[in-house]
Formats: sequence, structure tokens, C-alpha cells
Amino acid sequence: MASEEKAAAKAAKKEAKAERKANNRRVKEEEDHRNKPGKGVVSLVIAALVYIAFPLIVINVLVPMSFIQDHLETDALVDLMWKWLYVGIPLVILAFPKGYYAKGSNGRLLAWVAFTGVSIFWLFYILNFGDLTGLLGIKDGDTTLKVDIVVTGALYLSVAFKLLKLLIVACDHHDHREGYLRDNGLSKEEDKLGIVGGRYS
Repeated sequence: MASEEKAAAKAAKKEAKAERKANNRRVKEEEDHRNKPGKGVVSLVIAALVYIAFPLIVINVLVPMSFIQDHLETDALVDLMWKWLYVGIPLVILAFPKGYYAKGSNGRLLAWVAFTGVSIFWLFYILNFGDLTGLLGIKDGDTTLKVDIVVTGALYLSVAFKLLKLLIVACDHHDHREGYLRDNGLSKEEDKLGIVGGRYS
């Protein structure tokens, strides 16, 4: 009798533990299916640091240093940094919706598609398809030795990584779509239309 009670208590404890795990998973899923302004702001700030702050630091802080000016020819590097900044501005703008929209929302998927497309263009543009001939010049008296840099392999590896990340986001969108609709009170019929309540879902 005691052994039966012990087994029943053990089973009840195991069931309660499983129920707590299920509840925690459900709460996390509901949280994943809500838009997150804070995450959007963090994503935007990180993008601003990468695409705006970094090139400005190189142009206005590093390049003017006397050691750099005395030993390196940096005109091509400065031009590259300005390209980095100008073409990076759309990426900063797209970074907010990429982080803001909830998993399973069409807005998040579209933001990722746009961000990936622009970032691939950004890579090819600033890296000149991997050929950075004459990016730096080493000063030696009255002569300047040009330094040629080829990063074709790294360029295509970066593009492959970005496309893989987009594929992961697309799979994540598929996995969360039904839960997103459920948690936001949307029907599958409304999902087919794509537009719900005046907003893209």
C-alpha cells in the first residue's frame, strides 16, 4: 500500500513538473509572438555603431593621427569609409523592424529579406567585389608603395552566411506562424489576406 502511494506521489510530482515546463514554454512562446520595441531599439543602436559610428571614428580619429599620416597614404581608405557610411544608412533604418517584429509575423520576415538584400549589396559595393587594390599606401621617403588587398573568399563566405541566416529566419517564421496567429487573435483566413486591421501581420 505504501509503495503504491509512493509511486502515485512520484507520478503526480513528475506530472506537475511536466506541466510547469509546458506552462513555461507556453509563456515563452507568447512572449516571442509579441512585438518588442526595446529589441528594435537595441538592433538599431548596434547597426548605428557598425555602419555609422565605426567609419566616422576611422575618418575623424584614426586617419588624422600623426603616425598614420607620416607612414600611410589613406585617401582610398577614407573613400571606402564614406561608402561604408552612406550605403549603411538604409541598414540602420531596416535594423529596427528586424528586431521589433515578433517571431511568426510577416513584418519580421519581410524586414529580414530587405535587410539581407541591402547588406549583400553593401558588402559587394564597399569591398569592390573583393578587390581592394590600392586601399593603403606605405610611404617610403618620396615614394609610396601601394598595398593591394583581395578578400574575394571572405566576401562570398559572408554572403553565404547571410543567406543561411535568412533561411533560418524563414524556417523560424514557418514554425511560429500558427502560434503567432493564435496568440494575436488572427484566423488562417485573415492570414491568407496578409492585411489585418490595417496592418501587415
